[in-house]
Amino acid sequence: MLKNYLKVALRNLWKRKAQTLINVLGLSLGVASAIVIFLIVRYELSFDRFHEKVDRVYRVVTDFAGPDGQGGGNSGVPRPLPEALQQDFADYMARVVPVEAYEAHRRVRVRDETLFLDEMIAYTEPGYLQLFDFPLLEGNPGKVLSLPNEVIITQSLAQKLFGRSSDVLGEVVNLNDMHELKVTGVLADLPKPTDLSFEMLISFSTIARNRPEDDEWDSFNSAFQLYVLLQESTSAKALQAQLTNYLKQHIPHTDGWDSFLRLQPLTSVHFEGKYGGIPHRKAPHAILNGLMGLGAILVLLACINFINLATAVSTRRSKEIGVRKVVGSSRKQIMVYFLGEALLVTVLATTLALGLAELGLMQLRQLYSHLTEVQLSMDASLLLFLLTLTLVVMLLAGGYPALVLSRFHPVQMFKTYLHAPQRNRFTVRRALVVFQFFVAQLFIVSVLVVGQQLQYLLEAPLGFNREAILTLDFPDSDAQKQQRFKQQLQSHTAVEALSLSRATAISQSMYGTRYGYDGANPEEGQDNMVNLQFADQDYFSTYQIPLLAGEVYSPADSGSGFIANEAFMREVGASAPEEVIGHYVSLSNGLEFPIVGVVGDYHTNTFSSTIPPLLISNVSTYYQSLSVKVNLRQAGEVIEALQQVWQESYPEFAFHYRFLDDAIESYYAEYQRLLSLTQLFSGIAIAIGCLGLYGLVLFMAEQRTKEIGIRKVLGASIQQLLALFSGEFLKLVLIAFCLAGPLAYYLMQQWLQSFEYRINMGVTIFAGCLIITLLLVMLTVGYRATRAALANPVDSLRDE
Repeated sequence: MLKNYLKVALRNLWKRKAQTLINVLGLSLGVASAIVIFLIVRYELSFDRFHEKVDRVYRVVTDFAGPDGQGGGNSGVPRPLPEALQQDFADYMARVVPVEAYEAHRRVRVRDETLFLDEMIAYTEPGYLQLFDFPLLEGNPGKVLSLPNEVIITQSLAQKLFGRSSDVLGEVVNLNDMHELKVTGVLADLPKPTDLSFEMLISFSTIARNRPEDDEWDSFNSAFQLYVLLQESTSAKALQAQLTNYLKQHIPHTDGWDSFLRLQPLTSVHFEGKYGGIPHRKAPHAILNGLMGLGAILVLLACINFINLATAVSTRRSKEIGVRKVVGSSRKQIMVYFLGEALLVTVLATTLALGLAELGLMQLRQLYSHLTEVQLSMDASLLLFLLTLTLVVMLLAGGYPALVLSRFHPVQMFKTYLHAPQRNRFTVRRALVVFQFFVAQLFIVSVLVVGQQLQYLLEAPLGFNREAILTLDFPDSDAQKQQRFKQQLQSHTAVEALSLSRATAISQSMYGTRYGYDGANPEEGQDNMVNLQFADQDYFSTYQIPLLAGEVYSPADSGSGFIANEAFMREVGASAPEEVIGHYVSLSNGLEFPIVGVVGDYHTNTFSSTIPPLLISNVSTYYQSLSVKVNLRQAGEVIEALQQVWQESYPEFAFHYRFLDDAIESYYAEYQRLLSLTQLFSGIAIAIGCLGLYGLVLFMAEQRTKEIGIRKVLGASIQQLLALFSGEFLKLVLIAFCLAGPLAYYLMQQWLQSFEYRINMGVTIFAGCLIITLLLVMLTVGYRATRAALANPVDSLRDE
């Protein structure tokens, strides 16, 4: 019987080639999307799961709560905390291991060769290898990292440094002229995926423990993190209760801000975006859940095509079902037959989907470099997923048609068509078409809003001139060398202006401190925070930032005054720029100068934050960056001159430069990727919807062939026949738009709230969405409808 079912199903699928092709293509797009999303989610969920003690390893992080209900988090902890926990909680914690990321230049000298490393480096203690399962191939696990100036490296780094991956114990590595490090161990290349991707681990005792922050309980730096291994008998919940308020014993004066310790499971580190620092890339559960929901919706859209087409052709298969019932087939057997037919289509679609999934991954890897680690390989979990997905799709796509078709009565089936077309009823088929348009329009609005917001971010006025500005960062803070560097370029004919500063005018590197205005103590109060920029007197002409009042400070190395922005002016209660000129400002870092000028507000950070109060001063020890205003027609000559001066000044460091426009675009790279991703999935959703729509029009044209012929004989024009076909679908588009519009507005308004400066969603966006949808429908419907309308009515009516 099964063999007979298979043969008949294959014949039917081949007989209805157009319907089969539409179903296979639609399902393959949905299934391919589900496969890609499954691979990405599986990859993200697997971070650091390979450690044997993963259920007992926790990272200690810090939560903050402010007086006005504000909160936040930091992956860093105070540097005295590890020793304190070892003393106070020895019965609860088997290991307490600090990990401090190395943040200076990664310049390494091995013998006479200098290399610049991209690998991550950290200071840590011997217990690191007892917490995490990173196999040590060479060296004594009990002794490595126990003495100052010891280092362990991975096989790959050993190959890069010494030209071999083994037999390197005892070799010496000079790190940035700071440490002479002896190699005492070699790690196997790190398993993937892991957030603890340190290729070089330096003994913690290498750091001289005389830094001011080493004894400060109120200093939190995300580079200094703490991992603990709990005793097997320790309850994390009970220990958390004791740790929560532990910092209050050491930080009695909080200025209204409270700090709380929290035990964060190692398995949660990759997902909680609240805590910055390492790892820098997070994969929040909300995003992963959203991806899974998106995959389910795309599969559902493809199943809807199958359901609509199967039920639409039900009248054509009524006699086949009637014969089966007359010869003894039960309703259950007929259902099994139609489910088997759906299974065949699903298997074909899944086979095609594997190839489409690989193409999709190739496209996504261009957007997200970390996805190079996501591979389409047939392992047990993927096979199980494909099997489950195939069965689910079979039941979704074939279940409803099987129920509908198997309940037909034989007597009715042999009389004529099962029933007349229900053109004025809102049927299940029409409801499913509305749902497809509903989802497609949500995607279209998302693409339009994200695209317009991104364009606004890239083109909106920043408050300064960003055109033709080339920037580079210095490898050290030698002010005299930086000044000589600038002077050597000033005479170049293509250089219009130069400026030394701590950072470029717009930067994601912010420096803030407390201030006191007009004699007030900077330590008094809780909210008197100001951002600082340090720049020479040429900064304002280089970026063409005009002064509203006062003048530019006079040249000086140790500072000669502050220039404030309008936000600072408003912060101190002044209503006009002239009111703050001459008033002194003292900072908590010891600087105290008068305000000599006021500039208009300009964006110092991305549009996700408001313009903060800002003070600019000329303290040369803070300079780290050079900005060069160039004549673009001679930019190549300027770059050659820069490189030459760089090689004379910093021969051991690689030369890197970038244009400010490129830097600004990089700040919004994540939104560019979001736009590309939205466009990709929008295209898939629209393609699936159009395939289903084309299939319905194809069937409608075939079902109404004689009606079209009669209408043409009676004088109907092609335009009238096109209206006959498209009218119903246009109504469904409008219904879907009425449903999708409000929801799209709400969702995108929530997304736009993350930007302090954003577009307004006007009528044009929704009008554009409606026009795009209508055009897609007209193109899809119009092609097949035109062919039907142009057919010779003699051929349509010949058998009457």
